[in-house]
Amino acid sequence: MLSLFEGIIAEMNRRWQQDGSLPRPIRFCRLDGNSSGAERENTLRSFNSSRGADVLLLSMKAGGVGINITSATRVILADSGFNPADDRQAIGRAYRYGQTRPVFVYRLVCYQTLEHRMFQQKVAKEWLFHTIVEEASLKRDALTGLRLQSMIQLLGRSLEVSSEVPALTDEQRDSSARLFTEDAVLAELADSIIYAESHEVYLQHDELVQYGKEEREFYEEYQKKGVFNIDSYMDGVNIGNETGATQAAARKASGRHWEADENSDGVGR
Repeated sequence: MLSLFEGIIAEMNRRWQQDGSLPRPIRFCRLDGNSSGAERENTLRSFNSSRGADVLLLSMKAGGVGINITSATRVILADSGFNPADDRQAIGRAYRYGQTRPVFVYRLVCYQTLEHRMFQQKVAKEWLFHTIVEEASLKRDALTGLRLQSMIQLLGRSLEVSSEVPALTDEQRDSSARLFTEDAVLAELADSIIYAESHEVYLQHDELVQYGKEEREFYEEYQKKGVFNIDSYMDGVNIGNETGATQAAARKASGRHWEADENSDGVGR
């Protein structure tokens, strides 16, 4: 995956320097499981230097724990797995004690694909464990309750995915407009994004929250069947965001990240 992004950066450098939109090449460094201790130290030193690399390509497993990169203010999650705890660990490399600047986190999701379905499941799972079930259960219960059958069906329909931009709901359009207003960098990419939505991270359980009928039924079904049923939630928007009864819990959140769904011109298609 990192090799893919190295190629993308090289192509960006070539095109943007040709048309004059880039004054100098993008400098990047890479850290993965094959990096030695010395290479790891040199890479982090280069990235943290004001004259060092502009971009740090970091594999989730090799760089998700044990490093401090508070010099980074924008984190892009381009290829994540089933477990939301791994994503939070990666985000925590930049959004952590000692960070004095705002941190923006972007998750690139290819719309209406297996990746999109995985993201919906992760939002449901994170919402459940952060608001109802103890935090300690999150890591050890990584795959339990996922509707794998629906994902397998998506794989079978993969060739049917349309490259046309789908019709958006008013909620999706409003969400994108709000985020583009809040984040100038994201706004520059508006033409390459189907829609953008925000989700709270690092939620803390609020004992004062009175969960509504919908939340209670969702939790009761998980207790009985061990399965997250998010089929009735379009795009998973109503689980884990700041609407309804989850809004009170979101007020205690200590971080935020954006979810950006790419269109057919984006990296993900």
